[in-house]
Amino acid sequence: MDPLSALSVTTSVAQFITFAFSLVSKSTEIYKSASGATREIQDIESIYSTLSTLAIDLEKTEYGGLASRRAEALQKLSGECRDECAELLALIRKIKCRNVGARKWESFKAALKTVWESSEIEQLQQRLSKKQETLITEICSIST
Repeated sequence: MDPLSALSVTTSVAQFITFAFSLVSKSTEIYKSASGATREIQDIESIYSTLSTLAIDLEKTEYGGLASRRAEALQKLSGECRDECAELLALIRKIKCRNVGARKWESFKAALKTVWESSEIEQLQQRLSKKQETLITEICSIST
């Protein structure tokens, strides 16, 4: 085997071992968890549930003396934030282990879903982070 092929095989084996270790680690964490999810997923769920509630409240608020253009922008942005929070929370519900304290196989499947969906979760979080920044800017400009 030429050196380049050997390096390629070694790299592939190392990536597989890293992936397998991550999967077993997450599976164990989920198995021991009272919520059926990793700590990271629990934190994400808590943060974006709170943000969703805030967005709903902002969307329903009447902005009496505020210029209608600013009020409409804030309500539109709040609605978009609420929708993306709902999408993220739905994805998390899909990932979580349904039977808390379930067998090891159920925990393994939940861990696999967590790994598979991690990039989508990260993309949603980035989009929501940008919306949060814009919401903060809009609220600050209104309150000054």
